Amino acid sequence: MSRNSNPFPRLTIDLGRIRANTERMTKACGERGIEVMGVTKGVCGDVRVGRALVDGGVTTLGDARLDNLTALRETGLGVGLWLLRSPSPNEAAACVEIADGSLQSELETLRLVAAEARRRTTAHRVLLTVDIDTGREGIHPDDIPTMCEEVQALDGLELDGLAIYFDFKCAPSEQRQTLQTFVELAQSSSAPLRIVSGGASNVLELALDGTLPRGVNHLRLGTAPLLGLFTSHGPRPIDGWERDTCVAEAEVIEVKRDRPEALVALGHVDAPMDYLYPITPGIETVRQSSDHTVVRFREPLEVSDTVRFRVGYYAMTRLSASRYTQIVYC
Repeated sequence: MSRNSNPFPRLTIDLGRIRANTERMTKACGERGIEVMGVTKGVCGDVRVGRALVDGGVTTLGDARLDNLTALRETGLGVGLWLLRSPSPNEAAACVEIADGSLQSELETLRLVAAEARRRTTAHRVLLTVDIDTGREGIHPDDIPTMCEEVQALDGLELDGLAIYFDFKCAPSEQRQTLQTFVELAQSSSAPLRIVSGGASNVLELALDGTLPRGVNHLRLGTAPLLGLFTSHGPRPIDGWERDTCVAEAEVIEVKRDRPEALVALGHVDAPMDYLYPITPGIETVRQSSDHTVVRFREPLEVSDTVRFRVGYYAMTRLSASRYTQIVYC
């Protein structure tokens, strides 16, 4: 489905700033012995952003959607591509065809993926996800030894290691304790595990301040290079990194006569208000409907004026996915 030809709402993506953040990220992590996977799911696998991440130094890209990985594959970026969400059983064939590796948590799906890999006479790489009370996908820690043995016994699969996920609201103190348990679990495995993937951008803070538990040697990072944030809940900026990487713009369509408020043609369908951070001086977001955002202003606004916002992760993702958004690059 084609995008709207109207100029607004608009998402401007600064590829140079993203590349600069990626260079900082790969350099800092490399100095600490940490391999980085660049994550493109926040921009729906945008191939230009994928190229900026690769130009910034990443050697693998990850995404949660096979369609996005297909677009990245067809671009010929020359790096490994990983599926970050466990495939459904009916995606097993596509997973092997499109992705070099995947994060997995279900044995039955792993068997289907292995069978497809054997049919294609190839090897599909696997990271088993672990749920140590982290609230999302993953195998119970007690089941990891058996799962590692099962995967090693399946022709067509290569077990690379383990991966963990943390909710974006998880505090660093909780992360450190859980990651230490995670590392000990990986070290106790009888299987040779090359990768111990400690999470996403909200864990990068531990790596940069030197408190990441020794043994974590891999991170999957999207928010950090794409937005210059550890997490967009708050948000928590990374000192010295580029922030105006993705900027949303929308038009004022009504100004109230009796109060200093205006309606902007950008609603919850386009981007959730909690992840819109005003750049335009003197405005603040007040409330939102599916199609409008109400802003309060200190300096006068007029109909057809443009207001600008930095975006958090969920605003970036929704704007990137929406057919109503005009995306431009600089």
